[in-house]
Amino acid sequence: SAPFPPFPHLPFLPDFEFLGPTRDKRFGGRKEDGDKDDEGEEMEMKQTMQMRGLLLLLPALWALVSRDFRAVTEAKGVGMPIKLTVSQGQPVKLNCSLEGMEEPEMLWIKDGAVVQGIDQVYIPVNEEHWIGFLSLKSVDRTDSGKYWCQVETNGKKEESQHVWLIVEGVPYFTVEPKDQSVIPGRPFQMACAAVGPPEPVTIVWWMGDSRFGHPDISPSILNVSGINQSTVFSCEAHNIKGLSSSRTAIVQIKAIPFPPLNVTVTKITSNNATVTWQPGFNGLSPLHSCTVQQVAELQDEVVTEVFSVPPFTRALPGLKHATNYSVRVQCSNEMGSSPFSDWVYFQTLGLAPNCTPQNVHIIQRDSCLILEWEAVVPEM
Repeated sequence: SAPFPPFPHLPFLPDFEFLGPTRDKRFGGRKEDGDKDDEGEEMEMKQTMQMRGLLLLLPALWALVSRDFRAVTEAKGVGMPIKLTVSQGQPVKLNCSLEGMEEPEMLWIKDGAVVQGIDQVYIPVNEEHWIGFLSLKSVDRTDSGKYWCQVETNGKKEESQHVWLIVEGVPYFTVEPKDQSVIPGRPFQMACAAVGPPEPVTIVWWMGDSRFGHPDISPSILNVSGINQSTVFSCEAHNIKGLSSSRTAIVQIKAIPFPPLNVTVTKITSNNATVTWQPGFNGLSPLHSCTVQQVAELQDEVVTEVFSVPPFTRALPGLKHATNYSVRVQCSNEMGSSPFSDWVYFQTLGLAPNCTPQNVHIIQRDSCLILEWEAVVPEM
């Protein structure tokens, strides 16, 4: 092909390569160890050379496992990235060639950040011609992005042409079906979304072991008219690379809650008490209120109080002293109210006497003293 015209702002350009069953030999090998002394003497005599601005774009090469295919990619202008599309799991090698500097400090950049922790090799072709390699042994979606080489000379950073790496594979889910609880027979929706590349991505819904509804382009909203028993849903995402399966979502049926547990009366005084309990199974719907009923012994009037929860405790003020009481609790959600708990019995304390003991006296016996006083009549 015709020689590449120089780009005025880009001192070097990258190349890229899919690694296949054969390895590219176009760059030759390293210098032999015996050449190092002569080379060092010659380099000491040379002065630092400035960037000559020679641009070199190496031909792009990729070798597939089943066949060898070569093509040359040419940049059309300054700033236009070279697009490189690869399949997920393939090895990829990016090359960057630089001429006009001795021992440059070349950096690989991805999306503006220095690439760390992967295979990078820098090989001198001659004193002022260097080639850098960035190897990605098994690419995945996180490797997608724009790559370039960067070198700093005389306090100024120079960048190569950008390579836009696009990793294609089976669809990747961005939204998966979620577990939920529904009212029996009431319509509800499920959501599923996946992306490539490549696009488009088609969503197929499953209810249990059977396909449900029609295929839909991602993102997909599934409208279900209603169910009367717990059911599982999932979705598949298809593109030309294959398919991915989502998590399985469980859709359960809401019900009335179970009765409260461990109903206990505490902090009993002559005219107050506190009842506490633990909520039973909520029927897959949040509890919004509870009801406490209390009744005094030998009375027919039942005092009922409804209040929001949590907390699962309630004060019982205005009780009669020295009186037997019974109390029970039920709780409610959007589906209805639970059965009441069993009755719990307690007795309030009597009142303290309002007069002091009378006729207090001491009786002496052989080995002890006995303190006596008249009984105090309790308050009624």
